[in-house]
Amino acid sequence: MYGFTLIVLIDARTKIPLAATVVPRQEPDTLSWRALVTPARTNLAGHARLHKVVFDKGVWDGVELWGLAQHGILLVVPAKDTMAVPLDAQAQAAAGEGITVGRRGPTVRQGQGTTAGTERREPAVVGLAPLTTDDQYGTPAHGRGHNRRDFRPNPMNAVVVRPWNGHESGPGGKPVFLTNAPVDNPLQPFDDDDDRRLIEHGCLKESQPPWSLTQPPQKTARAGRVHVLFTVLMFALATAYRLPCEPADLGKEPVGWQRWRRQLLEQTRDHVMVLAQDGYGIFHLAAYSRL
Repeated sequence: MYGFTLIVLIDARTKIPLAATVVPRQEPDTLSWRALVTPARTNLAGHARLHKVVFDKGVWDGVELWGLAQHGILLVVPAKDTMAVPLDAQAQAAAGEGITVGRRGPTVRQGQGTTAGTERREPAVVGLAPLTTDDQYGTPAHGRGHNRRDFRPNPMNAVVVRPWNGHESGPGGKPVFLTNAPVDNPLQPFDDDDDRRLIEHGCLKESQPPWSLTQPPQKTARAGRVHVLFTVLMFALATAYRLPCEPADLGKEPVGWQRWRRQLLEQTRDHVMVLAQDGYGIFHLAAYSRL
């Protein structure tokens, strides 16, 4: 919208946005994430700590990620195919050098309604530590000395995925996730990125129809930013309201945003909210008629 991109940092467990910003589309993603991490930590102060951040593939800047790591934040980010470090990780995984392999075979549910079924998946991931192939992971001054003989790159761990979603990539594996977290349990970074993809595809994209942005009240860049951010605030408020409803739905089939909103409308269509000065009340239509 008007050449802007919405960047959101969302909690993986609650699905509540922690910070959001609207930036020009041509602005590098690394600058956007740097502008999000600080306010997210401020919003969580006194309640929780920002322990780990999982990025998408577009966010790889060794200097920025190094700065986050120095604040005690664990990082998980898919490696770009053009980088040298994933090639190094794939070569070591194929050679079987110093690896820790994690396997599991969960049964996942596919589809809905009459077409629903189960499928057994057996991903195998390989943890590699440490890798020193990326010479840009560090301070700006550190990266400028990569051509010196005494240059020592900062280590970065990697997780190589072999079979995944029915695709066998051979002993070298693909994709590769980079992390500064321990890889003694290499399935953890793999699960972290899986949570990120579920948020991106199952939460944000599924929630777009109910939270249709349509057109801002004014055709200006400022109005577009305000319109998008208010939509994110409404999404956060509805998500926070939905959390207490989940314990009551235990044992039932999980539903998406659209079905949940239809069920909520069906449950509350006979109720009205009455506001009076600083107070409010929710009444059934019959009780409200008597009042």
